[in-house]
Amino acid sequence: MNNIYLKNVQNKVKKILKSEKKTLFLASQDNCSEVSRLVGCWILQDFPTINASILKGKNVMNATNKNHDILAIEEKNKFYLIDATVWQFFKNKKNILLTTKNSMEECLQFAEKFYKGKWSISETLDKNDFQNIKKWESDIKTNICL
Repeated sequence: MNNIYLKNVQNKVKKILKSEKKTLFLASQDNCSEVSRLVGCWILQDFPTINASILKGKNVMNATNKNHDILAIEEKNKFYLIDATVWQFFKNKKNILLTTKNSMEECLQFAEKFYKGKWSISETLDKNDFQNIKKWESDIKTNICL
């Protein structure tokens, strides 16, 4: 997995989010769960030996009851922290790749500093999640239209 691959994934995310002609900021709202899982499955399909985990933040951005999901990808002892809906917090962010780290613990620490709140691993994705791809795509479109 490299920067070109991640840029292609980012472009796929933008295409889905912009399908309803809303800004990335508006389209990203309330879609972090589905988009993070969708991106995790895309990456798993292309790189079946990686590990993909969803990290959940609670009370992010110092907002009570504001939760957020991001994706941690482990490939060859390198961790990629990806926020596929980063625009809901940072309108002008150019990249969904937040950082690379050497451990999951470092990823959690980074998330707590970057987004505030309390972060933990909420689930691990695997090929059984592929069956949910169409549902997540549908949910994203529904959320955008609301």
